[in-house]
Order: sequence, then C-alpha cells, then structure tokens
Amino acid sequence: MDEIEDTRKDHHRSIFEEWLANYKSDPKSTTKIINQEKANKIVNYLTNKETNQDPNFKFYIKQQGFNLVEVEDQEVLYRTRTDKSSKSEINLPVAVKENFFEILYKVHSIQRGHIGVEKSFHQIKERYDGLPRPVISEFIKKCPICNLKTVQTVQPRLKPIH
Repeated sequence: MDEIEDTRKDHHRSIFEEWLANYKSDPKSTTKIINQEKANKIVNYLTNKETNQDPNFKFYIKQQGFNLVEVEDQEVLYRTRTDKSSKSEINLPVAVKENFFEILYKVHSIQRGHIGVEKSFHQIKERYDGLPRPVISEFIKKCPICNLKTVQTVQPRLKPIH
C-alpha cells in the first residue's frame, strides 16, 4: 500500500472505531456482539481452563453453538447455527468486536472493490458470525473511497433576479 492509502485506512479506522466504541446494539437484534474478553472466556470454558464454571454461562455456550476449530495450529472460536434459507447447519468463525475493522476492510475494500452494504453484508454473512448489519452499514458510510464516489446533490446557489 502506498502512503496515501495508509493514511486513508488509518483515518477510516479511527473514525469507525470511535463510532463502534459508542455503539449500542439493538436489544431486539439477533446478532450479539462478542468482544475479546468474552471470546477469551468462552475459549477458556471450551478448553476446560475455566475452573469456576457458571451453569448459566455453560448453558449460554451450548445454546449459542460455540465450538473450537483448529486453524493453522491455533484454536479459533466458531459458532454453529442453522442457515435460515438452506435449513442446513453452518460453522463460521466468530467476528470479535476488536477485529471488526480488519474483517470489514478486507471484504469491502480489498477483496471486493468497495461494494455496497447489501453485497458486503452477504459476503460477510457467508464468512463470519456476529457482525451486525448496522455496523457494516456504518463502516461503509465512513469509507473515504466510497464517499469520494458518491455524487453530492447540492443545489446551486440561487441568483437574484435583476
């Protein structure tokens, strides 16, 4: 990447992560955001490192379908869920809040060339679990390249009639 791209990416990251820090998900939303601390707690439970196991947390992990998959000699947190359209079970890596920017940047900017919200949402839904649509939408709204592409519809100044 060149210096201008790095600067744009850093600026995009800072404004997106500032927004994300203040983001409160809709209580009715089915997508619950998992931060790194909670992901670590789930991984510790699944690897039996958690000595004081809370029965409610155990139920939550089972109900949500969390599991570990070894990827390149590393245990990665995944979630098994039923796909609504195909009615089949799918197992996807969990998107952790602290990694949202990199995941979104990779899918939206690098792999797909600044696609819109719907296409980005569907690409991410096929690859990750736990990234809500409003977060994807806000990431794209704050994308500096997409903002350059959008046509500004500003009306010209009115000139007085003489």
